[in-house]
Parts: sequence; structure tokens; C-alpha cells
Amino acid sequence: NTFLPKGTGTTATLEDVDLSLFKGQVELKGLKIGNPAGFTNPNVFELGHILVDVDPNSVLSQKIIVRRVLIENTNATAEINKSGAINLTTLNNNVQNFIGTSDKKAADTSAQTTTDTTAKPAKSVVVKDLKINDSGLNLGVAGQVISLKLPNIHKTNIGEGKKSNSIGDTIAVILSYFSQESLSALANSTNELLKQSLAGVKGLTDESLNKLKQTGSVISGELDKAK
Repeated sequence: NTFLPKGTGTTATLEDVDLSLFKGQVELKGLKIGNPAGFTNPNVFELGHILVDVDPNSVLSQKIIVRRVLIENTNATAEINKSGAINLTTLNNNVQNFIGTSDKKAADTSAQTTTDTTAKPAKSVVVKDLKINDSGLNLGVAGQVISLKLPNIHKTNIGEGKKSNSIGDTIAVILSYFSQESLSALANSTNELLKQSLAGVKGLTDESLNKLKQTGSVISGELDKAK
């Protein structure tokens, strides 16, 4: 609730948390990430289950070691608004801007610590193993909802080698993996329903433009540009 809205520029809600300090484990259930401004659906992501396993001995050190992050049963909803913007692209841009800003701050902090010997170095977070399984993408096209299954994501050693990689930065990076896979699935989908829907939209567009050309109500060149 603290870090996520900073990275996504949206709301975030959580249903349940199970915390085991001795094991170094945190389980989150029912995490919902709101849609960016300008879109109608309430949520862009719904994450069913998240498990974070941290090495307890590293918590007090300068480098916090997250042994594994498991994210399961996640669904994203792709939406195109009246301006032609895609919510996943907007969200991904927000996250990438946040990461870029954080990297700049980290560089500025690093430069400052070289001249200020009393400054305390920032903690860094390393995620040894990340898995995002059983994820799906819902897409509304021409009044029909298409469900696409996303490939499982497996990344290792996130944040390794960085002087500073905060919790907020790490969350943003993990979210960027998911949003990028969603955009890739959207672009590369071979779903027949998607093809048929887009073909139907093109057919309607062609028919409408041809009728306008016949009436001579607008310039032909402008119609071609609009198409």
C-alpha cells in the first residue's frame, strides 16, 4: 500500500497478509492494482497469491536477501480508451519512469556519500529467485472478451550487483516483467477470435469510409489518413 502506488501511479488494495517473522516469510492474498487514470475498468491486475521468502539473517545487514518470490493466479485486464491509449502501456510507462527516477536518486545518493563520510549507505534488496505462474490476460475487442494465457516467468538474481535497489524498486521491476509479458502476449496472440474481431472492425471501417467517399462529404485524402 505504501510502495506500489508510487511505482504504478494507481490505487492498490490487499485482502489478507500472513506474516511469519521467524521463517522470514510473508504471504499476500487478493492484491488488486487499480487501472491508471483515464480507463473505466476498476483494476488492471488481480493477484491471487504472493509468497515472499526472506533470509532472516540478512534483514539487519546492508543487503537483504530474498530467497524466492512466488506469484500465482494473476489476471490482467487490457483496455483501450477513447483516446487510443492502452492501460498496460500506460502502467508500464509509469513503472519504467519510477525505476528511472529511482536509479537517478541512487546515483545522486552514491555521489553524495563519496564526499560525506558520515552518510549511511542505503540498503539493497536482491531477489534470488522469482516465479510468476498461472497468469492470464483478459482483452475486450469489439464487444467480446478474449482470455489469453501468459507464459510462466522465471527470473533470478534481481538487483544483484546494484549499489542500491530498494524494496520499492524491486516491486516495480517485478511488475514490469508482468506488464511486458502481457503486452507481448497481446501483440503476438494468434487467437482466432481476436483475428475475427479485428477483421470485423476493419470491415465495418472500410464500409463506412466507402459510403462517406461516395457522398463526397469529406476529402478522400483525409479519409485515407483516418483509416
